[in-house]
Amino acid sequence: MEATEIAKNNTYAEFKEALDTEFNSAAESFNRIGYLLKIARDTEILAESGYATVAEFAAAEYGLRKDDVSRFIAINDRYSKNGYSEELDDRWKGYGRAKLQEMLSLPQEIVEAIPLETTKAQIQEIKKEYKEEQDITDIEVMLENKNEQQEIMDNNLTKILHQLLHDNKDMFKQIIKIRDSIELPFPELDAIYEAIAPTGIATHIVRIAGAGRYMLTITDIKDIVATLNMRTNEREEYTFKDVGESLRYILEGTGKNVSRAYESIYNELYEEKEKVAPVQQKKSTVKTDTANEQTISADISERKPETETQDNTDESTEKGVQKTAENLSTDISDGISDNEIKKEPEMAVAISDDITPGVSEVEKIPEEDTQVDTSEAEIRISYIIEDIKKAAERRDYTETIWHAQHLISKCMEITGGNEDG
Repeated sequence: MEATEIAKNNTYAEFKEALDTEFNSAAESFNRIGYLLKIARDTEILAESGYATVAEFAAAEYGLRKDDVSRFIAINDRYSKNGYSEELDDRWKGYGRAKLQEMLSLPQEIVEAIPLETTKAQIQEIKKEYKEEQDITDIEVMLENKNEQQEIMDNNLTKILHQLLHDNKDMFKQIIKIRDSIELPFPELDAIYEAIAPTGIATHIVRIAGAGRYMLTITDIKDIVATLNMRTNEREEYTFKDVGESLRYILEGTGKNVSRAYESIYNELYEEKEKVAPVQQKKSTVKTDTANEQTISADISERKPETETQDNTDESTEKGVQKTAENLSTDISDGISDNEIKKEPEMAVAISDDITPGVSEVEKIPEEDTQVDTSEAEIRISYIIEDIKKAAERRDYTETIWHAQHLISKCMEITGGNEDG
């Protein structure tokens, strides 16, 4: 059937159902491949083949790398019936291969809390949040300044909702709009559900000082709300009646004016337009104040290339640097600690060598005063690395290259212009 005929004769729902079927079929195939590779690993079936190991067999016969074999087997371990079957467990049917593969690196408790409707991009965000939390030590968490209001709250659900409404001003505004429904002797749960999970499902992640990140998961089963601590994997279940009571507690004594209610609860000015927060420093030895970080963040944002400059990049240039940008994204996504900061000049120079000559003309890096404080330059590098990662994930290779050039410039400042420094 021609592509035009498919588009003409099928509704979007029918098209989506067909595509979902293929992806789910792919997940079943991946699971079965993992099962068969486990058979090759655990039995003598390869004895007459001449191959010594399943990895050797898979490489020679199917071109699979060792990590590919491990991934197939891991999918079968986690998602098959009883952990050793050619059939997917019913719990995981419908997720599709890509999402099942994305979830492999997460603890089982977190995976169990992820609703079927969660997208691959949302799972990647959950993975990012989980990794960031693991980068914070237990001692650092213990030493954090706890929120005094949250400390006297009866349960984790109330603390999480208190923090969620602080971080999400749009949701706070919606909750204030329905506060009359919340104040009823029996809160109007549908109105609350619509404000917190407007699409029917939701996974919110907030960070509670002194406790770590929490997932708040809402599914189409309206009476179940689950919380999960991403540090301890401790899970709790509540009802939407509990949600209503928590919201009533948080809003107690406030009126219907959004800004005044927000300021009354959080002792902070309500700002309609969110400011971009500085990138969180992870295990950094650099000491600086918040104002300095914001200045640096703003400076870097102002120096990003304009959109029309990006659009003028020709197709051949983009293809020429795509591999470099993707490799850079992979390296940076694993995290670069401050202890490795001195290795970054070599990395940056290597990236520069791969960039085609025309790309360097996309945007000239403004010259800066070479007498830059080392601490400030290191902070800038941390921001640049985050910008490179985000641009590469968006497949915006022009901006990736621009930030890579900026990274080279900043590293050269630290080493005094000497690549070997």
